Amino acid sequence: MFVHPVTFLENHVRKHLATFAALAITAPLAIALMGSDHKDGSNSTADMAADIADLYAWSDGTAGTFTAVLTFAGLGGPGAAATYDPNVLYSIHIDRTTASGTLDNVADVDLYMRFARNARNEWAIQVENLPGSSAPISGRIETVLTDGAKRKVFAGLRDDPFFFDLDGFNATLAKPAANSTLSFNNTHDTFAGMNVTAIVLEMDLADITVNGTMPKLALWTTTGRIPTATALVAPIQTSTDATLAKR
Repeated sequence: MFVHPVTFLENHVRKHLATFAALAITAPLAIALMGSDHKDGSNSTADMAADIADLYAWSDGTAGTFTAVLTFAGLGGPGAAATYDPNVLYSIHIDRTTASGTLDNVADVDLYMRFARNARNEWAIQVENLPGSSAPISGRIETVLTDGAKRKVFAGLRDDPFFFDLDGFNATLAKPAANSTLSFNNTHDTFAGMNVTAIVLEMDLADITVNGTMPKLALWTTTGRIPTATALVAPIQTSTDATLAKR
């Protein structure tokens, strides 16, 4: 399993990208674990719904909110559609400092997201364990779903916010070992105009803090593909009463 944590300091956030992708199987099947980012592995290219692009997170002390954004199925060209798969479970794990002030690398909060589609081909998302929520939050994609003033969920297609000069990176790698000059151009974004599917979770900062104090946090994200034959099916309702199949 690959873990790239994002660490948060009290009352502010270090915007560090957690590019983590690992496929975990909950059924007793023989399959290799794999990690990648933005299509950099051949296996992930064949399973875009499970290929994590990035994990972003930040806190807003003025608004009193904490936000985490998971993107996947990256490098979609202009006009490319969003990617949804009912058999992929998306998870964001949050580890908070212990009483001694250390991170134990064990998640204190596990957020679970999954997509489902009804007979009219309408997609919806369901989020479980959002801090402060008494029940799962579910509803249509491309819609801001709310549970109180400071708990919100959104899932849909977005312009990929990740900035990277891939051409400069490749040019740097192609140089002789004796030449250590970087070829990055901070005005050239290879991902500009590329589409990515995003899940945005906003929560009340008070539900993240410990005794009113913002602890150090470590976040990581995983995807898991559950074989269709082992998926559990039950109805969930959207705000339009469209019945969806939930794993």
